[in-house]
Amino acid sequence: MGEADIIPPENLRKDPPRGDVDPIALALERLQILLIWIDEHLSAFIQLRQSDPSAAESELNHLKSASEQAVLCLNLLTQLMMRGDAIDLNKPLPTDLCSNVWFRLVDIIKRGKEVEKTN
Repeated sequence: MGEADIIPPENLRKDPPRGDVDPIALALERLQILLIWIDEHLSAFIQLRQSDPSAAESELNHLKSASEQAVLCLNLLTQLMMRGDAIDLNKPLPTDLCSNVWFRLVDIIKRGKEVEKTN
């Protein structure tokens, strides 16, 4: 990403839509939620692809939408960080940032990687 690719600060939304919550923490929370959704839609697609192709197609569309939203969210987060923003710990953090569901997904992925290494 070159200097010309960084969105000028005046073109970035400075305040999150939830009042005084930190915008970087808010973007991180949103990205975590989207990654959870992606995992859920992928699991549903895998379960349905043989038994109910129509429902599987619907899950695939949801998976595509969540993936696209995650890319846009990561782009916003990247832009905020490239302009030098950091989490302001004096502002409230989003309540779902690093939720139990997020840590459970991370743990499942880590355990899956460990199993792959042993096989």
